[in-house]
Amino acid sequence: MLPPKADRSTESHFAQDQRGTIAVLFALMLVPILGIVFGGIDYSRALSVRNQLQTAVDAAARSAAGRLGEGAAKAEGAFKAAFVANLPDELKEQPYDLSITGNGKKLTVEIAASVPTTMVALFGLTKLDVGVAAIAERPEPALVAGGKGGSALDAFPDNAEGARARAEVERALRSAGLPPPQAPDQQEIEAARRQMQQAMRSMGLPANLAGSGELPDPAELERIERQILQELSRLRF
Repeated sequence: MLPPKADRSTESHFAQDQRGTIAVLFALMLVPILGIVFGGIDYSRALSVRNQLQTAVDAAARSAAGRLGEGAAKAEGAFKAAFVANLPDELKEQPYDLSITGNGKKLTVEIAASVPTTMVALFGLTKLDVGVAAIAERPEPALVAGGKGGSALDAFPDNAEGARARAEVERALRSAGLPPPQAPDQQEIEAARRQMQQAMRSMGLPANLAGSGELPDPAELERIERQILQELSRLRF
């Protein structure tokens, strides 16, 4: 038995009202959903640009730190050349804010860049700001005869990569029960050199061989070898 005609008309209008309500709700929810999806795309692109900038600025800071001894202008020029060389082609034309400060031994670089958006620009956000920084120090040899001594850990650059490397070395030494390397005392180095020179003189050998870093000619080496053999032949065991 079919329902009355009036009831069928009411059910039809109710179904149409439901479909209309769902369409309105879907349209309202579509805007924030698209904003989240588009924002994720633009944010991923900005994060990729930031990582590329950080890699380039770290490499350029290490390159420029080696020129600090030649003056700030030379170091800055070396930084800019290395920075551009380490950037991909699509980023070389993008404007950056660059500042370098240094006291002859330390280099600090801060770079701020704006990444234009594509998707979220529809919602009024036309760019995303990213920033990177790097610090590098003028490298010094770990140990120089007759000069300044230093710990082997000082050879690592003063940036995030160098800090991680130093931490890994120190952790490995601690796990092996060894102390971290220390800078040798300059007085101890000089005392050891003087003792070696005295020992060389007592054997009739040139004292300047101790710590000179230079080798004599072959004839001189042969004479020294004969003297050492003569000294050894006089020993009684």
